[in-house]
Amino acid sequence: MIDDEDIRALREEIDSIDVELIRLYAKRMEFIIEVGKIKKRKNIPIEDKERSAEVLKHVAEEAKKHGLDEKKVVEFWKNFIECAIKEQEGITTED
Repeated sequence: MIDDEDIRALREEIDSIDVELIRLYAKRMEFIIEVGKIKKRKNIPIEDKERSAEVLKHVAEEAKKHGLDEKKVVEFWKNFIECAIKEQEGITTED
């Protein structure tokens, strides 16, 4: 591993951001699970392509506002959506 003080300091900041991102992801998943429970109870299909498209449009707009590559952010977010769908599919009616 590179042993440069400047790089190490930046990596510590990155590590702190990673911890915050994981905390936010966990909170996001809590809401996803609650939505999944409601969908199961009401026999609503888990996958909602319209909602997925809406989310991807929103994150692309946010990416653009922050000077990020929209396509990369959308690809990244597609993984979030896929994980959410899998999580909701695993919910049983007893949950």
